Amino acid sequence: MRQNVLVSLVVDLLQKCSIQDDVSSGQIAYTAEARERGERNVLAGISNRTRTLNYWLKELHAEQERSVEEVTQLKKIRNILQKAFRHTNIPLSVALACKRYRARRVTNQQEVIDQQLDQEVAFFQAQQEKMSKFEEEMQSLQR
Repeated sequence: MRQNVLVSLVVDLLQKCSIQDDVSSGQIAYTAEARERGERNVLAGISNRTRTLNYWLKELHAEQERSVEEVTQLKKIRNILQKAFRHTNIPLSVALACKRYRARRVTNQQEVIDQQLDQEVAFFQAQQEKMSKFEEEMQSLQR
């Protein structure tokens, strides 16, 4: 009888172990499957992040190229503006010299010519002022 009891205990133990083996092997399979699924998700996330970073890197380079081109254009415009400013100095100085010479003479016919000289001087000074303001704006954009 004692043997029967021992045999039944051994059989019970074997059944429990085989059930636990089934459960543990299922858990192992589930754990491996979950790990693989997690790895696939992580790899997909990394891949998406890499694509996003590459896109923004390309956008950044394109914006940098546009900025460099804009600065180059501003420098060209500034050079043209400075050249135009220098070219207005000559006619302005001539008009101012004429005005000084005419001021020394006293005649009644001077009014029309003086008015024209005043208009010419005012025109050149206004143009130089506009160019100076425009140059200041360009300098502020380059900062």
